[in-house]
Amino acid sequence: VVKKMQHGWQLWRYRQTKGADGDLQAQLRQTLQTLKHEVEISYETEWVQGHQDEQGEISSLPRQVALNVRMDQETKEAYELPGQWQTQRFIPVLQAEGCAVYIADEKITSNLHLNLKERWHEEEAKEYLLKRHNIDATIFPTIHWHSLKFSLSKLSSHQKALAIKALHRHLPTQEKLYKQGRVAMSSICPSCLQEEETNAHVYCCANTESARQRKADWLDL
Repeated sequence: VVKKMQHGWQLWRYRQTKGADGDLQAQLRQTLQTLKHEVEISYETEWVQGHQDEQGEISSLPRQVALNVRMDQETKEAYELPGQWQTQRFIPVLQAEGCAVYIADEKITSNLHLNLKERWHEEEAKEYLLKRHNIDATIFPTIHWHSLKFSLSKLSSHQKALAIKALHRHLPTQEKLYKQGRVAMSSICPSCLQEEETNAHVYCCANTESARQRKADWLDL
């Protein structure tokens, strides 16, 4: 962002200009350039590490860092504003952008290449998910796929694989392994020895050690 604010954008590299909020960045740079020439102000751009308030009180932070923290707080509060004050679905092309891409009247303001690929394969992906995981067609629209994707991106490869198996009820439980013939004894839970170890049982096994492990797993996530 700092490099783009310093050197500007090249329209022919449009895909690279569409980082997060690239349209607003372009408009901000144009406004600063206009003020620089018309009012003869000067300014400097400098990268500031985010979330430094996690390491101490905001009053003890340098001014630039404190401003960054304050903007984060203001952004979070903006999500609680009434609907008419929040960003609307249709966003016009800003003057500094030059051009913009819209899909179904929705402006793509970040990750242009990825958004185009996702929309291109959207119907095929939906059909696969409905068939492969038996997701009800009425439930499908209620799943916030972008939030799910964002949450999974924060996990390690091992955690991500485990979370996906849990979401799709494909954990290697005794019940599953017994049906596959991978265990010879039975499908009984090896911890409590009372019930079948199904995907649902994993989350409510009464065994003390199992309960402790569940808590540790949630904290690890």
